[in-house]
Amino acid sequence: ACLVGSEMCIRDRDTDTDTETDTDTETDTDDCDLITPDTTCELGVVLDAVSGDDGSTVSQTGSGSTWFLVQVQETNASIFEEDLSYTVLLESSSVDYDLYVYEGPQDGAPDCDVVPVQGVGEDGLEMVSADWDDDQGIGGEDDSLWLAIEIVHLTGSDCTAEWTLTVTGGT
Repeated sequence: ACLVGSEMCIRDRDTDTDTETDTDTETDTDDCDLITPDTTCELGVVLDAVSGDDGSTVSQTGSGSTWFLVQVQETNASIFEEDLSYTVLLESSSVDYDLYVYEGPQDGAPDCDVVPVQGVGEDGLEMVSADWDDDQGIGGEDDSLWLAIEIVHLTGSDCTAEWTLTVTGGT
C-alpha cells in the first residue's frame, strides 16, 4: 500500500491500458513495488561531498525508491600517499530496501551505466564499501570519484516507512 498524494503511484489498470496517475489522499491497497522512483540516476539528489582520505559523513532520511549522487573527494594534498575509501550504509526497520552503488571513474562524472555493486546485509541493513590507491606523489592526479546510489523498495506494505542512508568517507 502506498500513501497516494505523498508518493505518485503509476499503475496499469485492468480496465484501461493507459497508465493512470492516482491522486487520491487515501491509502491505496496495491503493492509498494508499483511506486516509481521519484527521480532518475542522472537527476538524483546531490548530497554533500565526503572526504575519501581524511574522512567525513553525510546522511539522508526518506522513504520509497530514489537516487542520490555523492562525490567522494580527495582532500588530503600531502605529498605522502593517503588511500581513499567509502562505506555506504542503508538502514530500514519495517520495509526491505535494496541498495545499489554505481561507482564513477576517478576524476570523472557520475556514471549511471556501469554495473552496480549491490549492498550486502540483512535485518534492515545493507552496505557497500570500497577503497582505492592514492595516485599522489609529485604531480599526482585527483582520485575523487562520484557515486550514484539507488535505493529500491523490495518488500513490506508500509511504503512510507523511512530509511536512513549514510555515506562515510575515509573508512
